[in-house]
Amino acid sequence: MAKPSINAKWATSGSALIADPGAGKRDTGWIVEIPPVEYFNWWMNNVGSWIEYLDTQVDAVLAIQGLYDAIIGVGGTHEDINAVVADMGVGLPATNVRAYHLGAAVPTITQVINKDGLEIEFHPKATFSKGAALVVGLQIDAKRCKIINGRFLNFNEVGGKAIDMTVNAKNCFIKDNSFDNNTAEIVDAGSNNVKTGNIVEVV
Repeated sequence: MAKPSINAKWATSGSALIADPGAGKRDTGWIVEIPPVEYFNWWMNNVGSWIEYLDTQVDAVLAIQGLYDAIIGVGGTHEDINAVVADMGVGLPATNVRAYHLGAAVPTITQVINKDGLEIEFHPKATFSKGAALVVGLQIDAKRCKIINGRFLNFNEVGGKAIDMTVNAKNCFIKDNSFDNNTAEIVDAGSNNVKTGNIVEVV
C-alpha cells in the first residue's frame, strides 16, 4: 500500500474552532446527538496530529533501515539479538550484518552471537538489562563482531558478566559502551579484540 499523498491535518489554522469535549464525553462518545463543530474539529485535529507524529516515526525507522540490515526491538525487524543471529544466512546475509538496537531490552536468556561479522549499534537511550536470574547478558562466540554504544545494567548474579567474549571471539571491536551494577563488565578470553571508550558508571 502506498503512502497517501495528502496528510490528515484538520483544523490547524488560527481561526479554527476547536474545543476539547472533556474526559467524560471522550469516555462515553457520541450517543444520539450531533456534536458541536468545535468538538468534531478537536477530534479530527487530534487524530491528524497523531498521524503526523506516527508518520515521522515511521519515516525515521525507514531511514534507519536503509543504513542497517536489521532493527532490533519493538517496531523493528527482529525481537532480539538471538533472532538476528538466527536469521543470518536465511533472511539476512550470512556475515557482515549491521543491526541497530532500539529501546530497552530485558533478556531472560543469554543473547549469543555465534556468527561472524555481526555489528550492533545501540540507540543512545537504549539499555540492555538483566531479566530474571540471568548470569551472562551478551556472549560473543564469533569473529569480527562489533558492539557500539550499549548500556549494560544489573548483570550482578554470582559470576555475572555483561559481555562474555569466548575463546572464539577474535578481532572484535567493543566501543563506547557503559556498564552499571554488573559483577563483571567485559570478560575477554578471545584474541586480538579491541575494547575502547568503555566506562563503568560511578554514581
